[in-house]
Amino acid sequence: MPKLINRFSTFASVDEIRAVPQVAGVWAEAAPLIARAVERQGDYDMADVRALLDSSDAQLWVAIDGGAMIGAVVSKVYDFPCSRVVQIWLCGGDSFDKWGAEILRVIEEWAAEIGAKKVRIAGRKGWGRVLGEYEQTSVVLEKCL
Repeated sequence: MPKLINRFSTFASVDEIRAVPQVAGVWAEAAPLIARAVERQGDYDMADVRALLDSSDAQLWVAIDGGAMIGAVVSKVYDFPCSRVVQIWLCGGDSFDKWGAEILRVIEEWAAEIGAKKVRIAGRKGWGRVLGEYEQTSVVLEKCL
């Protein structure tokens, strides 16, 4: 489970980016933000995602601006024989350009702290245009840490 990370910066476009270790208190706000991504991927439903978050098998990250949650990301940690990878699995919200770079930076820092060698994003091809530091290795984008 990620440790709670609060990032306040005069350079950030949002008030707060943080991991949420206990999702119960924010699920009503976060669920609608990631619902479209859950529908698109088709392998899990919202109850499955909630169960993974509750069991700490996935991590919830949120962007807060003006007291409102405007973005949510769900990540998962994969331990392979030769490396650890943090995969950004679900993402949704409003104004990604306002919080996306900052939430990725926070997740990347956390991934490095827990010994991950890469952050991986599996998603639509369009993410390649938005995430310039990530390399498209097929339909999966990765960044070595």
